[in-house]
Amino acid sequence: MPIKTILFLGAFLLLAAGALFEPLLGVIGYMFNYIIGATSQWWAEPIRYWGIRYSFILALATAIGMLLNSRKLRYGRTFLLGQEKLLLVFLAVMWFSTLLGEPTVGTAYVGHDHPSLKMTKVILFTLMLTHLVTTARTVNLVFWVLTVGGLVLGLQAYGAPASSFEEGRLESIGSPDFAEANFCAAYLAATLPIIGVQFLRTGWLGKAVCLVSGVFVANGIVLMRSRGAVVGLAAGVLAALVMAPKRFRLARTFPSIRCGMASLGWAWHRCSRIAIDRVCHALAWAAVEASAAWRLAAASWLLPSFSCAYARCASRRAGLK
Repeated sequence: MPIKTILFLGAFLLLAAGALFEPLLGVIGYMFNYIIGATSQWWAEPIRYWGIRYSFILALATAIGMLLNSRKLRYGRTFLLGQEKLLLVFLAVMWFSTLLGEPTVGTAYVGHDHPSLKMTKVILFTLMLTHLVTTARTVNLVFWVLTVGGLVLGLQAYGAPASSFEEGRLESIGSPDFAEANFCAAYLAATLPIIGVQFLRTGWLGKAVCLVSGVFVANGIVLMRSRGAVVGLAAGVLAALVMAPKRFRLARTFPSIRCGMASLGWAWHRCSRIAIDRVCHALAWAAVEASAAWRLAAASWLLPSFSCAYARCASRRAGLK
């Protein structure tokens, strides 16, 4: 059995068992498993016939841990926030729509589970997450999980073989939900502001991790050639300029525009070379062209403005100012 398989099993058992005593460990394990897609990795092949449902076991252990430690958990002044109530209403509407709409089970688009069942799983985990991540320390821990998860996906994208490219786009990186390039690129684009938050608020070691993560995440977005991710990042920059504190808004407007335009140019140059790399099977060019990703990531460190919006949203439940 490969060493990576043994390490993964050990980490899985440790997190699943630890979730009974500290439910946050189950949340961390669930998020990592979702990001990397353990069942699709080569090191999970020797134990695939065991049929272990990693996400289900971690979610169940987290739920049991929340029941066992309910007196220790901090839910704030109200058990459900307004947004969480709206989320439950949305879920009820989805289930009601199954009585009115056409059946979708077994269709090529949906697969096996109805969208309402999938959304139920998402909302249940979201509620566990918002009820466990209630302090500045736990918010910081979740941000690090997303930062490291983005680094793992970025490294997978950087080392992907030529066979992983379809029509010049990198596909099938990470979990099954990231099988389509646009979905994975959207996730990576969403992690960039969080990486920027961590870069600004940590010491030199943390900054080094964030810098490396930002570089590989940016390179992964370029390899996937997702126009939606690039447009989303551009729109995020404009929104961040508006939401930034007034004392920083003017000072960051022109550098942000300049860096944004330069980043789009570098991204376009990198994307235009991917098809050539694939045809020639000369992915060694990536080592040279990755310099464009370094510059693209460097432009993302205008993210103090991004961090303001993300920090405010993440700290609502935590009761932070």
